[in-house]
Amino acid sequence: MISNAIQPQAANTVVTAMVEACGVMYRECWGEVLGAVAKLFESLGSTPAMLQPLIEAVGLLHGAAKANAVDDAIGAAIEHCGPVAVMQVLPLNLFPPASTDPTQHQPRQWLLPLLKRRTTHGSLQLFVEHFLPAADRVGTMFEQARRINKLAETEQLRELHQQIWTALEGMCTFPIDTATVLPSLLEPINRALHAAHLRTVVASALERLANSYRDISADAPKEVAAGVKTLNQHAKTILPQLFNIYSSAQPQERPALSDAIRALAAVADTGVVSKFFDTCLKRLIQASMKDDGSQTVNERLVMTSLALALVDVLPLKSMAQLYRALQPQFSDADAAVQKQSYKVLKHLSAREGFFGEGAKPATVIKALADSLQVC
Repeated sequence: MISNAIQPQAANTVVTAMVEACGVMYRECWGEVLGAVAKLFESLGSTPAMLQPLIEAVGLLHGAAKANAVDDAIGAAIEHCGPVAVMQVLPLNLFPPASTDPTQHQPRQWLLPLLKRRTTHGSLQLFVEHFLPAADRVGTMFEQARRINKLAETEQLRELHQQIWTALEGMCTFPIDTATVLPSLLEPINRALHAAHLRTVVASALERLANSYRDISADAPKEVAAGVKTLNQHAKTILPQLFNIYSSAQPQERPALSDAIRALAAVADTGVVSKFFDTCLKRLIQASMKDDGSQTVNERLVMTSLALALVDVLPLKSMAQLYRALQPQFSDADAAVQKQSYKVLKHLSAREGFFGEGAKPATVIKALADSLQVC
């Protein structure tokens, strides 16, 4: 690594040379220069203050050099120096200050997808301080434009609103401050989940957050252990919210919501998951006992899909209950319900202890054989 091979003074010399190489006179070489800059960010990322002039110089090349090369270099800075270091030098500037000539304003909306993709150790506080106020402001503008039927402006603001919230997924990647910041973020997150154009974006962020805390070792740093505890505490609030939203969500929204539920269930207490599952099972059984057309079919499909999101973390007793509730659906007249039921059975069959406590292999085989008659 460069950081181990040269002294700080020499490293400063290299950084200064690379800043100069980002100048107009080296325009023909910018592709090669930016490739080397990305490697430099990777090597010297632990000393972000030294790299600030170079981050600024690369940011100025956006729109002048090849977009992919600039994105790769800034992405490397986000990944190795951290999003805070990058945004100190390259603020988003989504709104022009009143005192500034609009022609001199340099918005950096292009940073938003990079912050989502390349952040490796996020900060929820950074989202609260830098992104949430902008999201609230754009959300208000979006609603105003929609009310007066400004179609083009509404679509532009919708896209910007989504992009700002996509940064949350990056900030939810192994965040350092979950324990202290997540509680204050829950209300904005809940509001965003109820906005149709933000729903899947926020669900993906919650999935990323939960996955960041899976398989944490016993000797994990204190802030990590505190983050696990905090997320566990609030899962009992978040999961019911996702449950209610999932029940009325559009089909294209459900995969992201289901993934979020699955990830949160994996880090939540068994008691929280069991209570959530009991509600799902009760509604599934109630829907199976009714026969009032498409509404009942949809209810069974939704509850079976939710069961699929939970099946990998259910205790043996709950697995047995779920199997019994699903048996009639292996022969369901609705193809979607039947297919989803088979998916749940596949996961149940892969769980240790299911054959014995949950069901007998011969019983499962017979149920599947009987269902062939209606396939």
